[in-house]
Amino acid sequence: MDEFAEAVNGMKLLPGGGLETGGDGKARLDITPEGTIIRIAPNSAFTMVSITDGDDGVKTTTQLLFGKIFILLRGGSLEVETPSGIASVRGSLLSVQYNRRLNRVRASCLEGNCTLQNQAGDEANMIQWQSAYIDEDGNLSDIRDIDRDEIEEWLNENPDLIDFLDELPDPDDFFDFDDDEWYYDEDDAFFDDEEEDFDDDDDTDE
Repeated sequence: MDEFAEAVNGMKLLPGGGLETGGDGKARLDITPEGTIIRIAPNSAFTMVSITDGDDGVKTTTQLLFGKIFILLRGGSLEVETPSGIASVRGSLLSVQYNRRLNRVRASCLEGNCTLQNQAGDEANMIQWQSAYIDEDGNLSDIRDIDRDEIEEWLNENPDLIDFLDELPDPDDFFDFDDDEWYYDEDDAFFDDEEEDFDDDDDTDE
């Protein structure tokens, strides 16, 4: 992923291709099954590895090199490979963050069945409103509730979310954990103060 062309609406991303966003950039990727959306947050790099059909439906494999992605899945399964571990979702909604400087990864399951696995093979199997992380030493955390800030990011960054849920979550129903900043260091900022409106997104097809 050494060279990139500027993305335009309707651009197709083939297996092996990737996207990288800057501090004020975002992207939307529409893939199979029909209706599935991947949103790439600012300051992120993402690669589409493969999309295959199997007995259990479409299986999509991706790589997150750094940053954050939101997955809104309409069927089948999707895996997100990171240098620290693999996050996966079957059937619904997952976000994955990877901090390459601190070598930490977090997966948050908004709906469906989600898994986070470290390099040692330890797994956290999550359901709706749960999250887990892998720390800089490769240790897998216990499963915990999603933080309020994560719910707010889902709502702010995914205008299509209402099409996947019967009712949108209310951030006030979730705790704002004091230790939620475990993922970041003082120089990190996935979402800059000045963000582009989603009307200006790059819409990219499979």
